[in-house]
Amino acid sequence: IMFEKSISSAGWLRKRPGSARARRWIVLFSAATISVPGTQLLAAKKNEVLHVAFIWLKRPGNLTDQQLLIRATKRFHKIRGVVRVDTGVGMPIARPGIVQPFDVGMVIVFRDRSALENYEKSPGHLVATSEILQPLAKRYVIYNFSND
Repeated sequence: IMFEKSISSAGWLRKRPGSARARRWIVLFSAATISVPGTQLLAAKKNEVLHVAFIWLKRPGNLTDQQLLIRATKRFHKIRGVVRVDTGVGMPIARPGIVQPFDVGMVIVFRDRSALENYEKSPGHLVATSEILQPLAKRYVIYNFSND
């Protein structure tokens, strides 16, 4: 399941179809995460669900905004059914053909699909979305997938 949201100046969200470029990001991000020595395979257990987000800030590269988002997502591990939360800033890569224009990336591993649904309705997620993500983000793309 993939969706992309852009936040207009009025604060309204609208769904937009995913692009081939956005789908390539998830493949590159997943391959890089899985292939790094010492890194656990993210969805190693059956039925676990991965929630991967890429966030573009209204003020690209703003360190304060990046850190606000990262701190907010670190609290998600307290939500029932969340197995793991990894968040960080996009790394500039100086190689031809590789572009990483996003400001913050996030991967959350959930116990199962019902845990993802619980997360989406949880007060912690809703508050972080309305009070931190929406005011700071120009756009974000989210991918959910599992190995079941």
